[in-house]
Amino acid sequence: DPSAWIYRMSGCGEGSVAVTVAINRADVARTLDVQAGQFRDLVGGDAVDGPSVSVAARSFRVLVAR
Repeated sequence: DPSAWIYRMSGCGEGSVAVTVAINRADVARTLDVQAGQFRDLVGGDAVDGPSVSVAARSFRVLVAR
């Protein structure tokens, strides 16, 4: 889907933290599928439960496991 991008990044080395980025380029809010688990949004600070996440129109979320 060209209006929704989801990717996961992890750092190198011991103790690195994986980050999931969900981007919604659409003009309406979307529910996007991410991996199952509990996350904290690094931008807004709120708690998020996977396996799906709501992303506002033309917005993004940066998630890290809790």
